[in-house]
Amino acid sequence: MEEIKKNMISQEEYGDSYKSHIVEVYKIYIEMADRISNRRQNENSFFLTINSAIIGFGGYVKTSNSNENNRIIALAGLVLCYVCYRLIRSYKDLNIGKYKVIPEIE
Repeated sequence: MEEIKKNMISQEEYGDSYKSHIVEVYKIYIEMADRISNRRQNENSFFLTINSAIIGFGGYVKTSNSNENNRIIALAGLVLCYVCYRLIRSYKDLNIGKYKVIPEIE
């Protein structure tokens, strides 16, 4: 945050449109934080659906008693869970950054 403050231009240096531009930047940050939250919710729904389908498929394939199929299904589920975790973590990091800047603008 100190580096951001160091690089900021004062209102006198910026000119007459300083306040209106700050308000526009603030609006954009709020909108983007909201969009990130919505995207994260959509990702949650997507991965829940895919993992539910894998579990359903696993139950269907279980009747064949094939260990190879069970391993593949388990591996696919683990990979999807890891990808889901990384995406959610990425969205969290983006929002943390945005919510650090928003109070500075206010």
